[in-house]
Amino acid sequence: MGQEKKYPISKHIFMFPFIIKNIEQCVKKISKDEEWLKNGFSIKSDMDYNEYNYFYPYVQKLLFPDTEQKNPIISKYHRKFQTGKFYLEVKNKEKKGNDKFELIIPNNGIELLILEEFSIGILTFHLENHDKKDIEDILIINDFARRIYPQFLPIIASKGSFVPDNITINFNGEEFAKENFNKYQDLSNFHTLQKITYASYISKLLKGIKIEHILDDRMFVVSYFINDIVCKPLQNTLPKYLSKSRESIIYESEIEMDSINKWYQYCFMDGKSLTCQSEIQKLELLKKCTYHRWINEGTIWGITRYSLVALFNSKVPDYLLEHVNRHYCDMAQILLIIRAILIKFAGDSSEIAKKLNNTNQRNEIKELRVKYIKFINDIWFTEITPQEQGIEMYKIGLEQMDLEKQKNDLRKDIEELFEYVEAENEKSETRAMNRLFYLGALFLPATLMAGLLGMNISYFLKPALSNNKALFLLLIPTISLMSLTTLLIIKKSKWWKWLITPFIFIFLIFLIKFTPTFDIIKSIINAIFNLFNV
Repeated sequence: MGQEKKYPISKHIFMFPFIIKNIEQCVKKISKDEEWLKNGFSIKSDMDYNEYNYFYPYVQKLLFPDTEQKNPIISKYHRKFQTGKFYLEVKNKEKKGNDKFELIIPNNGIELLILEEFSIGILTFHLENHDKKDIEDILIINDFARRIYPQFLPIIASKGSFVPDNITINFNGEEFAKENFNKYQDLSNFHTLQKITYASYISKLLKGIKIEHILDDRMFVVSYFINDIVCKPLQNTLPKYLSKSRESIIYESEIEMDSINKWYQYCFMDGKSLTCQSEIQKLELLKKCTYHRWINEGTIWGITRYSLVALFNSKVPDYLLEHVNRHYCDMAQILLIIRAILIKFAGDSSEIAKKLNNTNQRNEIKELRVKYIKFINDIWFTEITPQEQGIEMYKIGLEQMDLEKQKNDLRKDIEELFEYVEAENEKSETRAMNRLFYLGALFLPATLMAGLLGMNISYFLKPALSNNKALFLLLIPTISLMSLTTLLIIKKSKWWKWLITPFIFIFLIFLIKFTPTFDIIKSIINAIFNLFNV
């Protein structure tokens, strides 16, 4: 018989979503990098089957790509190593030293997801805690290990409050990367580069890939914690607390107050202190994020904008721990992928809007619109599983991240951009058609004259010119004036009536009255014809 798997006291999964600036080079580099192995899903165990069958078929296409599949929506890779360790040191100002944590990185514990179509990636760290049993330690791990750059400066003040003193990653007993964030003590280079420098273990893992973070200085956290001391009091106090109204927030005991505060800190990743001092707001936030369908069994879930966490008692079955590692990690990835793509699309839409007068914007907007449609069809899910708990938890995640509103707002922005560009394009086409129309109107009188008099003009090019021929030649400026008048009429000009029309009539009367005896004009015309030997 095989050795029974020993599950950790707590599991910590950190997810770092980012935009890939050089997607083509990234895909080529990762596919050729021997340190990254491509994951192809296949059912080799009961747990594989359970994970696969948990989701709808259209979700399976996203989550479980085959290595031989052409143009998959998502590509999965894992970092190759035999043993991995994650060392975390956090400054403890009270003890005047550092709290130290040693976490195990299991096989396939560092994963990279790439959505080539959308230029999105997610780097995931799976960490296991087998030693620390106190809730305070779990809170510190979740809060400090997720930091990828300092939230504020100076770095001396930031350390111990938000940023860890040190993070070290070892592969196969050798140091891979170490980060102490001391480079932020000198900002001269930052002002030159104008960009955030990410933690060294992220930079080294993603070496050669140009990235831009999507969220802020924190990674998304999926975590479970097994602890009777924390779970049992919460089983009794949480239902009563969540049933309270805004007007009746009174703690029945100090135990209840401490239990609720610890649950809030666990859900909202508050490492060393409670960040919500308003009892009314804390109640409202916990009502929205807490899922307690199975609270009598010692299972409580919390879902926020930055976390999906579970608190279990010691009787938790092994399969439920596997569900956190698999099913609910998959759920968090879907939510994070949706959020990342929506944020990226919003940025792309904003950049296009800044350059609307550029002739290339029509193609860019059409491309963004096509990608949005693909996103809606392939990635946006209002429901991912037929299981009741999964339906309810996923719905909470959508609401907590406000993804439905972001999706609708983005669709509206893209459609407005598309309609604007199409309207401008129609205006341009209309202007071109108008030019042709006005050009036709300009030659309308001449065309009419040619129709009435015929096109045989060689008769009028003989040296001897009669008065009628002179009259015909003098009709040329008349036709021109008539063309101009026609054009002004079509364009609805306001001043043509008072200036052009009287002039036309006077000129026509002048021609009719004086042309038959206007020998000067005939002489000039004869001279012109003689000059060209006509």
